[in-house]
Order: sequence, then C-alpha cells, then structure tokens
Amino acid sequence: MLWLLSGPVALLEAAASPLLMSQLREAGVLHSGGVLSDKGSLLAYGHKHSGSAFAILLRDAIKDPRDFCRYRIFIRSRKLDMTRQAKDEECEQEKRTSIVMKAENPQQFIKLLRDLRAVRQFRADAIPQEVIDTVLEVARWTGTASNRQHWELVVIRERKTLQALARCEGFAQHVAGAALGIVLVMAGEPGLVEQETYDEGRLSERIMLAAEAYGVGSCIGWLRGQGRTDAKKLLGISQERLVRTIISLGYPDEEARRARPKNANARKPLSELVHFERY
Repeated sequence: MLWLLSGPVALLEAAASPLLMSQLREAGVLHSGGVLSDKGSLLAYGHKHSGSAFAILLRDAIKDPRDFCRYRIFIRSRKLDMTRQAKDEECEQEKRTSIVMKAENPQQFIKLLRDLRAVRQFRADAIPQEVIDTVLEVARWTGTASNRQHWELVVIRERKTLQALARCEGFAQHVAGAALGIVLVMAGEPGLVEQETYDEGRLSERIMLAAEAYGVGSCIGWLRGQGRTDAKKLLGISQERLVRTIISLGYPDEEARRARPKNANARKPLSELVHFERY
C-alpha cells in the first residue's frame, strides 16, 4: 500500500528496491527541486520550491518489483498519480494493486477541518496553476444528489471582472482583492432547488478545504436580488442558471488578520449544541 502525506518533515519508510528508486528519479521527483535520499529503509522527499513536504509509505507490496506490471510514478505538489501498463500475460493475471492515501495520524485531517476560517484580506501573490488545478479536481469529485453533478464553475483571475462582481448586490465585496474567484453556476432546475442548495454548500466547503491544504485562504460570497442577474450578464451565463455563490481565493494577508478583533467566544460549547437520544 502507498500513503501520500504532508507535513513539516517527510519520511518514507520503504522496502525500496533499486528499480523503484530509479523510477522515482526518472519520474521527475528531483526535477522540481526536491531532495531524494536513501538511508537504509528510510527514504525522505522534500519539495523545496513550495516549502511543503511529502511522505510516502510503501509496504510489503513493493518489496519485489516483479510483483508489478510496469508503472510510472509522478509526484507533483502533494499529488501522486500511479498508472500501470500490462507487460505480458503474467501481468494480466495479477490483481490490481490499490493505492491508498491516508494520513498517518487522523488528527492531521481533523486539524485541517477545525482550522478552516474565512479569509477576506489577501496578498497580491498569484496562486500557482498547479494548485488551482488540484482544487478544481477536488470540486469535480464532490458528491451530489443522485450524482446529478448539477454545477459548472467559472474561474476568474481578471482584476476588473473581480471588482465588477464585488459591486454586484450581495455580500461578495471581498472578491475584489482576491487572487482568484470561482463562481458556482447551478443548473437552476425548478423542482430541485433544495437539492442544488445542499450540494452548492457541499461544493463550496470542499473548494475551501482543498485550498486550505495549500495555505490558500478563501471566503464564500453571496449574491442576491439584482446582483445575481448582473453577475450572469457580466459572465455570459444563461439567465435560467442559478448563480448566487462566489468563492474568493488568495494567500492570506496575515497582518490584516492579526489586526482584526478576536472573539473570545468564537464557538459555543458542545453542551449547548448536542443532544443525545432526544431534544
């Protein structure tokens, strides 16, 4: 099995064969500025360019490269893709090896979920295309009622367009200073408004969490009244579609965040929220 992790330190525990090591190098692991090193059964990989680090844990399944068909491994900014090609009849007989992505410690995921906060002030830094692509891929895989996939996304970088959207009626003024805006375009089917509303929320949160994993802040903006019509006209969206959510994305302006007053009681205690068996 294979895990892809992220954190300040990357350690790879592997029964790594010379062939596997060679293929990792040939796949371009070193090309992007990473460091790959053998230390007995330990293999470490750090991505210097992005400041992030990775850890991969390969277990007994990869002890012997003969157990595999030919495969290629690509590691690119927290994203790993493994493809395998049948080599001969023996390979065709083999069971497909699954790739499992897990955190070594589930608290890493819990911390990501708990730490997500709305960010409304952004630095001027652009978001790398690789990060944008990954966020959009997460959006693509977000679940929907009956798998309707009843949305489309409009990705906006143009500053004038972001500023124009910020002026539309509603609560999306923060998009004016964002590095990127994503407008959620729902199908707008009259009989499915409740389902679309629910799925729109799921999509928004998944986009925000995916961005947070890369250190990119975000905030949900809401259009209302004439603002929805104006936004559709501005972006060339058919009027029958439902447009009401804009997500601002950008690297947080930490100085501006620190200057904001802090709420001492940011969240109610569980005792005021949770009921067991009966209300």
